Amino acid sequence: MYNKSKQLIAAQNVTIEEENLDNSKNDPTYKPHNASQSKTEKDSSGIVTISEVYDMEQNTNNKGYGKKYFCPYCKEKFSKLGRHLEQKHKDQAEVKSFVVFPKKSAARSNAIALIRNKGIVIHNSNFEFHKGKFLCARRPGPQKEMKSTALEVCPDCNGTYTTLSIKNHNCKVDTENLPNKTRELLLRGRQKFLHCDKGLSERMRVEILPTIQNEQYFEIIKSDFLILECGESFCKKYLEARQNYMICGYLRAYANFLIEIRKINSEISDFESVMRPHYYKDTCLAIKKVAGFSRSGFAHPGTATSLTMLIKKAAKVNHCDILMSKDPGRKAVQKEVEGYAKLCEDRFGEDINKIATTTYLKNKQNKQVELVSTEDINKLDTFLENKRLNALKTLNRINEDVEDIDADPWCKKYYNIWRDL
Repeated sequence: MYNKSKQLIAAQNVTIEEENLDNSKNDPTYKPHNASQSKTEKDSSGIVTISEVYDMEQNTNNKGYGKKYFCPYCKEKFSKLGRHLEQKHKDQAEVKSFVVFPKKSAARSNAIALIRNKGIVIHNSNFEFHKGKFLCARRPGPQKEMKSTALEVCPDCNGTYTTLSIKNHNCKVDTENLPNKTRELLLRGRQKFLHCDKGLSERMRVEILPTIQNEQYFEIIKSDFLILECGESFCKKYLEARQNYMICGYLRAYANFLIEIRKINSEISDFESVMRPHYYKDTCLAIKKVAGFSRSGFAHPGTATSLTMLIKKAAKVNHCDILMSKDPGRKAVQKEVEGYAKLCEDRFGEDINKIATTTYLKNKQNKQVELVSTEDINKLDTFLENKRLNALKTLNRINEDVEDIDADPWCKKYYNIWRDL
């Protein structure tokens, strides 16, 4: 049964890769809740990206009766999906694969579940179908509202679950060869179905963004235009795969800084809104909070200097984007962005970096090196003396026998020394 289900999943993935997710037929008169427009796209690597946040469809009944599923063939919802497939789409190859199994059997249920999961992925990937309401395996009740950002996709069975539900989801197909760790499961699922800007490079969507474990940082990074632009700039500068962890660290530092400066000033909404000269003092205060500033200096001086470098980098990237932009709204703030960049370039040295460098040198001078104890030195000396005595005894009874010398590495070492004397 597992082998049959594994073959069905392989065919399911191929079929989903061939689906047309074109949104050119979207209804222009419909405006979903919390979404100004529809942005869904599927690139050549097979990754589905969604850049807007939508609501999740809720159960109308507390017991879950009347829950409808999306048919991937006729593109409509049905409560009895298995019966509908058997009656209306019996000529489809995937339907033929489960018709041969007896009703209420595990193999039949698994085959129908694959088609159901395929329909959910197609439904959630096309605004023409979901109209601002996403589907998942376990839908919230009428009293609980959840957003589409809480959805994760199982990379093995294409099942769509919430972040809490997928941690308890155990795919029954070939479990011996599949990693069961939650982090690896979420990573592979995010690589396949990621809510982010469709204009990002493949490296950002596949290798960098899915590896960010902190959910709060992940949500901030993927929804902030300027942070993503800085990530793209780092990807162009650092091309080696081993530098992906460094780029992730930079993005997390941006997110951590943005969280702190929002606590200081509630008028700041995103990272681009920080780039104003009158927010420079708030910027310095946020850096000091992140780096643990006190009377004695910074608790983490390296974090302070890294943040100054990253903020100056973000100011340059933002300035270049404004120069290339045709948006008059962004052109209007060009002088303010230039002023902020100049302030950071001129004042960070004396406001942040000088204190961080002084703290680093003071910590280096006051650093206490724990030396090896006398007892450990005596143990090592006794051990080496015993080894030397045993090697000397072996040398005394050896008559140029190479095999005996090679058998004992200590003997071979001291024999070579004795021969060179």
